[in-house]
This record gives sequence, structure tokens and C-alpha cells, in this order.
Amino acid sequence: MTNEREQRFIDALHTYEESGDLDTLIGLYAEDGEVDNVNLPQPLKGPDGVRRFWEEYRSLFAEIRSDFSKVIVQGDEAVLEWTGRGKFAASGEAFEYDGVSLLTYLDGKITSHRGYYDQHALTERVRV
Repeated sequence: MTNEREQRFIDALHTYEESGDLDTLIGLYAEDGEVDNVNLPQPLKGPDGVRRFWEEYRSLFAEIRSDFSKVIVQGDEAVLEWTGRGKFAASGEAFEYDGVSLLTYLDGKITSHRGYYDQHALTERVRV
């Protein structure tokens, strides 16, 4: 079940993927919010770190669309299962990969965003 809070995240991500408008997505994170995934040596923190994460992520792709297949909400935590599809910026090659994002909230803002994804499907073709 997707509630309003998670739907705002999904909508803001889709807007960013389609138009490059990142401000709405960044606004969903707490001032001390952090983002992390399996490729980062340490979490990126605060508005500048979150912005850096999303800008570097988006720069890998000429096109990207994240389709969410399952959202599980338990209190101030959410699990979002997704598939990313598109084309790489460098090669134009099509890709598809699956992942899960774990979001933790405080007062309606994301304080922690952890991403886990099929590294083989993505990083074998793009070294990040």
C-alpha cells in the first residue's frame, strides 16, 4: 500500500527523471538526511550530499524511469521495490535493473535512504 508520503517520493523521482527538476525531491529529505547505496564508501549527508547523490545518479543515464512494483509501510519506515529502465548516457545501450529503497522518516521528512540493487546488471556496464 502506497501512502501519501511515499507517493510524494515516487512522484518527485519521476519528475526528476523526466525533466531534471531536482528541487522537489531534495525537499523531501530532512536537513540532516542521508542517502547511501551499495556503491558508496559512506553515506552522503545533508542537502548538498543528497543533491550530489541524485545528480551523479542521473548523469549515468540518457533516459531513466523507475517503476515501483511494491511499497510496504511500517510506521516511519518504508520499503519500495522498483525496476529501473532506460538508456546509458555513455553508450546509449538499453538497461533494466531491479532494486529496493529503504526510507526512514522523522516528522514526514526522509532521514535515511538506503538503496540496494542488482549491481551486476548495472555496474558491469557502467563503472561508478
